[in-house]
Amino acid sequence: ILFIIDAVTFFISAIAALIISLPKVENKNITNPKEILFDLMDAGKYIASNKHITIMLVVIFVINCGIIPLTSFLPIFSDVHLSLGETWSGYFMTTFSIGTVLGAVIYPMLAKKNLKLRSAYLYGFTIMGIWVLLVCLFNHRYIALTMFLLVGIIGSIIMMWASTDIQKTCDVSYYGRVGALLSTVILASSPIMSSICGWAIDSISIVNVFIITGVVFLLCGLVIYKLFFFFFKSNSY
Repeated sequence: ILFIIDAVTFFISAIAALIISLPKVENKNITNPKEILFDLMDAGKYIASNKHITIMLVVIFVINCGIIPLTSFLPIFSDVHLSLGETWSGYFMTTFSIGTVLGAVIYPMLAKKNLKLRSAYLYGFTIMGIWVLLVCLFNHRYIALTMFLLVGIIGSIIMMWASTDIQKTCDVSYYGRVGALLSTVILASSPIMSSICGWAIDSISIVNVFIITGVVFLLCGLVIYKLFFFFFKSNSY
């Protein structure tokens, strides 16, 4: 049944992709390795000069890195800290997945509001951080269920908000290169954080890894909030 649902969602996505209209961009054929290198360097300079895109990439990287220990090592956390079996790991992961779907539904509604980006990230990261810490302090299954639901919802909203904002801010001629870097950030965060978290769990325990994740969420919300004030004097963000 789950495979059928997955197939249907892919089919719906394919139909949606057919009706998307994209601006025409002049194709640039690059075959020389040096040209590819210079092209990537040019994209890096553009991103470095655009503080807004840089901040959004940091947001996406932090969200991905934070979610990895919460989900990839969930069976260990469920068994060691919550003293629950593998079945509850499935419940937690399902709750997280439901949260990501709900986040996709909620995001368009929030995007229409006059909520500032800095406030959205501050509230989102703060809520996630607090609930991750609560699960570490109180090993109760229902607190854990609530945490995974909220992380799924908020993480999904922040990811979509940041990705959309990058597309709105980025110059049309840099769409492809910035999009490639965005994909690289998302894909690179998984193996890097999995390796780091695996070592950290063996060294300081899974609970401490979760605590560090919660603290990082709290600090990231505050830092992103301050960065918007520092780089953008206007009140538009």
